Amino acid sequence: MSKEIKNEKWKELFEKQKSQTASNSPVIEKIDSYYFIYDCHVNQISFINTAFETITGYDAKTFTIEHLIEMIHPEDQPYFFSCEEKGLQFTNTLSFNEHFQYLMGFSYRIKGYDEKYKWIKQECQALEVNDQGHLTKTLVIHKCLPE
Repeated sequence: MSKEIKNEKWKELFEKQKSQTASNSPVIEKIDSYYFIYDCHVNQISFINTAFETITGYDAKTFTIEHLIEMIHPEDQPYFFSCEEKGLQFTNTLSFNEHFQYLMGFSYRIKGYDEKYKWIKQECQALEVNDQGHLTKTLVIHKCLPE
């Protein structure tokens, strides 16, 4: 339930959102991506959207970085770690607002709950940088690629 909206123009815009009048059943076959927020400082996922469950079949409440690594196809894990290491080397050279100028991405396979592998493209974007100019939170998007 939403809070009371006092500004009439904003109330009018808010009520026009399709999410306010959505149908009862989602069009699951059209969902092709999910995203999560990774907290680099504490090595944990602080938020994941519900499309994760639709696409992978796994429970979003129990999703961790360790779980993500387990989902990656064994043949793709060296590539995944290589890309992550190169990204880390690059971001460690950046300071403050420079982080927000880059989007890093690469593709690999993940295994869903149904034991089938899907190709995904992973893209990472800085969300938060600490006072020392180091990356602390990233937005990670996984988009399913056509088979």
